[in-house]
Amino acid sequence: MNRWKSAGLKALAVAGVAVTVALTPMAGAEAGTTTKKVGGGLWEYGVNSSVFSYYHHQKKYHSATACNNAMFNQCKKTSSAPGAWARATQSKSYFGGNTAYWSTY
Repeated sequence: MNRWKSAGLKALAVAGVAVTVALTPMAGAEAGTTTKKVGGGLWEYGVNSSVFSYYHHQKKYHSATACNNAMFNQCKKTSSAPGAWARATQSKSYFGGNTAYWSTY
């Protein structure tokens, strides 16, 4: 009987570790800032304590959008005039799915 209790507790311990690992955020895979020249402007985006998208275009109206993949997929969009930065910041999802966008018009 003692052997079965011991094995059962080991199985519970292993299952508990597996659940803990599955729920731990993988922020390292998304962390940091990326800068690119796109659409005739400059785009900075990434994930640190939040998800962010910054876009600058000298000649066109433009926007930046930052979204998380939380329960309701919240997005923040900011538009700017030519020559100004559009800066959008949103709380990040700890489970991934954070996205950033830019647009000109």
